[in-house]
Amino acid sequence: MKISGNREKESPVIVGICGRSCSGKTAIAEAIASLNRNILLINMDIFFKNKTFCHFNGFECWEHTDCIWFSRLIDAVKALKNGKGITIRDRSLWTGSYDTEIFQRDFHDKKVVIVEGGVNP
Repeated sequence: MKISGNREKESPVIVGICGRSCSGKTAIAEAIASLNRNILLINMDIFFKNKTFCHFNGFECWEHTDCIWFSRLIDAVKALKNGKGITIRDRSLWTGSYDTEIFQRDFHDKKVVIVEGGVNP
């Protein structure tokens, strides 16, 4: 990818931290991201669908892979890998917020992108 002039910009390193619920993945990802401002942390929870059709013992189950929009997650990671900013416009299941935004200004100097999250297959 080219930026101003003839200088080439390296693509960021993409790191995935995954595991089961309550396994400590968020804690470790946040600890790593806090060490260096050249790290962008993306929590996979922002890619949860608004409704689940998965149930276990009569209760909604959010631990299944069908609960995540993986196509949107993959598109977002590809865009970030190519140095583009992304905007995600889906209601967050956990916060109720309608916009989670990651802009170019947040990303252009990032050397590492950590994608944190996990679901049980």
